[in-house]
Amino acid sequence: MRWKISLLVNGGKVTKETILVTGGFGFMGSDFIRLLLETTDCYVVNLDALTYAANKDNLIKHPRLSSYVIDICDKGFVEKLFIKHKFTRVVHFAAETHVDRSIGNPEPFLHSNVTGTVILLEMIRKYPDTHFHFISTDEVYGDLKCKGGDFKLDSPFQPSSPYAASKASADLYCQAYRRTYKLKITISRSGNNFGPYQNKEKLIPTMIHKAIKGEPLPVYGDGLNMRDWIYVRDHSKTIWKILEKRDFGQIYHVGSGQEKTNIEVCNQICKEVSTQMGKETKSEIAFVEDRMGHDFRYSLDVSKTKIDLGFTYQVEFNDGIAYIVEHILKEHFS
Repeated sequence: MRWKISLLVNGGKVTKETILVTGGFGFMGSDFIRLLLETTDCYVVNLDALTYAANKDNLIKHPRLSSYVIDICDKGFVEKLFIKHKFTRVVHFAAETHVDRSIGNPEPFLHSNVTGTVILLEMIRKYPDTHFHFISTDEVYGDLKCKGGDFKLDSPFQPSSPYAASKASADLYCQAYRRTYKLKITISRSGNNFGPYQNKEKLIPTMIHKAIKGEPLPVYGDGLNMRDWIYVRDHSKTIWKILEKRDFGQIYHVGSGQEKTNIEVCNQICKEVSTQMGKETKSEIAFVEDRMGHDFRYSLDVSKTKIDLGFTYQVEFNDGIAYIVEHILKEHFS
């Protein structure tokens, strides 16, 4: 079943709308674009700097997709795109996201995550009929020190890493532009996404690749840090629900409530790799020095998202891991 989309009237002609997606060669951005191309009639423009975390192979050529390899901080080029395509909606995924890299070198995170967002917001000031949706993160809140409780939408921001601080800053800029300029802005803060096409430096693909090779699985500290995992397609579907609802000024939490310690994640990966390979992996967990400022636990209160959007996650964690292992094994042995 195809989703209903908005149509625009331009000079007496009915035309399909064009959506700008930033960071569309990345893991989450590419999944959202694939969802749009599969289930709507929208035209999509992808803007991506194609840094280390992006991959052109994440998207195939499509008659309703145009991609531009450019930094979102290139004001002149970004404005040309707005003039040419007359975007009805902008979904801003583009960001540096790797926490370890932010600890080693914070400056690129300031450039992409903060300056890039402000440049887009300034563009929305010029085109105030455009719906701007910002992809934020649960990491803006810092961490929960115990196993109980959730972050609420009004919980204070207490970011622990330069990455989280840059996303918190961008999130606050979006809120400020909404209040000051009355722009059509929405925000979503999600838990940890997982799924195929994720950069190999992230936890789940890293551990799967090592388990396939029978290598040690490096786990920070005691491995008891907990994350709420949501399958990337569930996240993408929720974003589209937000875009359709068009309740400007709203902020939503996107999570599944499927909390796993890093040890539990690794154990499930080893189990699934062994099953699909037909032999026991030789990999074992190897505890390594803990990350600086390592957050203990994230958990989001998603009650508003369930009520307002009818959001319920569909992909169980173990099923998602099984699909990702299958996907990576096909790549590994092809």
